[in-house]
Amino acid sequence: MLIDGNVKINESCKDLIHQLRHLTKDEDGEEDKRLENDLCDATLYALMECKNYVGLKKVMPLDIRSAEYMETKYEKELEENLKAQDEENWWNSTM
Repeated sequence: MLIDGNVKINESCKDLIHQLRHLTKDEDGEEDKRLENDLCDATLYALMECKNYVGLKKVMPLDIRSAEYMETKYEKELEENLKAQDEENWWNSTM
């Protein structure tokens, strides 16, 4: 989440930043028990309880040169423009 930029840590959280930078694993791949990790754990637990990110999907804008754009967005915009022209009273147009 940090790498993706979905979670930001305020620079005033100096102790948390210190723990995140220095927390390492021992030879067995376990957390190094000599180092404090309470703030890292608290952050992890808080993030696991934050469910507002669940189900969100990053939507990338369509490339205007793609077939998908032509089939979806362009056709929809064209249809809306034609409907708007149809709804305009014929007697308001100037010849």
